[in-house]
Amino acid sequence: MQDLKNQRQSIQSSFDKQSEKARSDYRMRLNASIDVARFLLTSGFPFRGHDESEGSEYKGAFLELLKSYGDRSFDVGRVILDSLRQHQEDKLEELLKFGEVHTRQGLNQSVASNGQGDTRWGSHFKTLDNFLILFSSIVNVLKDMKRDCPYHLDRFAAENLLSKIHEFEFVFMLHLMFKVLLLTNELNKVLQKKDQDIVNAMGLLDLSKKRLQMMREDEWDSMMDEVSLFCGKHGISIPKMNEDYSNGKSKRKRSNISYLHHFRVEVFYAVIDLALQELNNRFDVVTSDLLLGMASLSPVDSFANFHKDRIMKLAEYCQVSLVKRASELNFQLDDFIVYGQKCDSKFLNLKGIKDLAKVMIETKLDQTWSLVYLLVKLTLIILLLHSVERAFSSMKYIKNDLRNRMDEDLLNGCLVCYIERSIFKNVSNDAIIDHFQNMKTRRGQL
Repeated sequence: MQDLKNQRQSIQSSFDKQSEKARSDYRMRLNASIDVARFLLTSGFPFRGHDESEGSEYKGAFLELLKSYGDRSFDVGRVILDSLRQHQEDKLEELLKFGEVHTRQGLNQSVASNGQGDTRWGSHFKTLDNFLILFSSIVNVLKDMKRDCPYHLDRFAAENLLSKIHEFEFVFMLHLMFKVLLLTNELNKVLQKKDQDIVNAMGLLDLSKKRLQMMREDEWDSMMDEVSLFCGKHGISIPKMNEDYSNGKSKRKRSNISYLHHFRVEVFYAVIDLALQELNNRFDVVTSDLLLGMASLSPVDSFANFHKDRIMKLAEYCQVSLVKRASELNFQLDDFIVYGQKCDSKFLNLKGIKDLAKVMIETKLDQTWSLVYLLVKLTLIILLLHSVERAFSSMKYIKNDLRNRMDEDLLNGCLVCYIERSIFKNVSNDAIIDHFQNMKTRRGQL
């Protein structure tokens, strides 16, 4: 019975043969993780970040501290490095020789880095771009894992991933999603800027929708040519489009639709339609009119975006009293823009609607052009409501979604470690490691 409890004599251990070096590295990783977790628990700090993806600027306290620990300790840093790095460097060197990737003087400054301000949308675009460029390197890493990884579960996972990424459907989806994100990437970047140019953003919105529609109507053949060329380059088999589609290798799973129908209608058309629907839902006619109207009131660059018709449209949405006094508002706007652009230097170099409201109050122009000022105030309220909505959305995510994901035992454990931290500090790493190993069978043995 005692032998059955010994992990070194378990069936799993017979598959996962480990060298002394592997066991030493495993213990080092555990100790580093425990040291970081101990600090966070006794300090009452959260472990996880909102976005722990590779491109995230802040992955959470645990991962950031562990990385900092590795940066300051060569041995710890060595055991937590990503094995993809060397293959990526080799592949980049090869691509640079053939001119497929440019250096900082060219188009791509860095193949695997995400700059500040990247959102999940932009981060996904760069991830897919990198995946296409480094496809051969990724395959090589998976082959190495399949052959050399000490854990049989990891070897199985690598083999499964290799099989998946060498399927035509995966390659097709990879190219399709890259193209869709590429067509909307400029819009995404403009919307993330702090000094948003709404007028330009609305123009890019229309452009993105038109490009997606053009892709849906005219670019199926060119898309298939790109995918076929990629498959030929990497030895991936291409199904015959007139044959019945089968989901998997089993012939029993064949359907009564062709590969052409599946990829063109159920995938190509469906994905583009979803992207168009998302853009239309987020930026419907009312939202677009409001945004353009607020942008037309902006004093930035001496009211460079001033557009009276858009402002009048904004007034229609904002308040009934403004609609009833439309002719008076129209006249006040004519006077206001001439005065703001040519008669008073205080209106120069203003940074936004908030600054405009302050200057109008300071110069008593809120009384002179009361309807214009009312419209400015309503615009500020709209912006405030948007900020409050975003804040409450974040609070809901933290208080509900994240909390629901946490197991109560984990939460209780964290509280015990924090409340009884004077005792917890005296618990040795070795005792924690022994308890951790005995909780269940681990891939790593000590």
